[in-house]
Amino acid sequence: MPTATVRRTALFVDFDNVYIGLRRLDERAAELFARDPGRLVAWLESGEDKDEGPFRRRFLVRVCYLNPGPFSEFRPFYTSAGFRVVDTPSLTQQGKSAADTHVVIDVLDTLAHPVRCDEFVICASDAQFFDPHVSVGQVVSIEAIGLMRKIPVEAVMRMAFMGRYERMSAARAYELGMVSEIVDPPERLRDRAQELAETIAKNSPAAMAATKRALLFALEMGLTDACRAGAQELMSMWGHPDQAEGPAAFAEKREPRWQP
Repeated sequence: MPTATVRRTALFVDFDNVYIGLRRLDERAAELFARDPGRLVAWLESGEDKDEGPFRRRFLVRVCYLNPGPFSEFRPFYTSAGFRVVDTPSLTQQGKSAADTHVVIDVLDTLAHPVRCDEFVICASDAQFFDPHVSVGQVVSIEAIGLMRKIPVEAVMRMAFMGRYERMSAARAYELGMVSEIVDPPERLRDRAQELAETIAKNSPAAMAATKRALLFALEMGLTDACRAGAQELMSMWGHPDQAEGPAAFAEKREPRWQP
């Protein structure tokens, strides 16, 4: 029986949206979500990756964003389950709250943590991007510094100083190279993400791991040192079975059988 690996995980729950969405589909499921968040955590705690085998999640962060007006009765269930509950009251007559602003700040702060988080970013056609830190009395620093290596400095400065009062559209983010694809209609976002994940999974796991190390470490180095480190990753694959399997599968017109 293979030993389960541990994944350090941050869990952010937009209570209002999940609860309301579930209630439209299944009222019992909605009530279980609202009154027994431990069940949600337990469900997420373990899983199995087809390449890496079984894993367990260790939740380093648990945050629930909840409108205390209509949903205050559910707060004790989440605090008892170890969540930090952030009150996000309605700001408009339609019930719109600032949950998305809080989520953005907390997720960005988590991504900027010294424990590196890697991501593959796509967005829906109705997505908007903004950095609300200065609008809620917080400093824009680590996240924007990293972003300045990806898109023009002017765009980062504008986003930082405009705060929550200006949103960057998905089309503009695509023009700047902040995202690699726009999914339209937005309802296809999950399906498209699944398609991309399945396509990536067709490639050599060993080659992708070495490629990821070479490219990410290059962000922290000058050009010469990055090329030297990249060459080491390249040579690390010499003699690996996948280097022979790839060309053989291509010549034989079949899918490759990669090593784990």
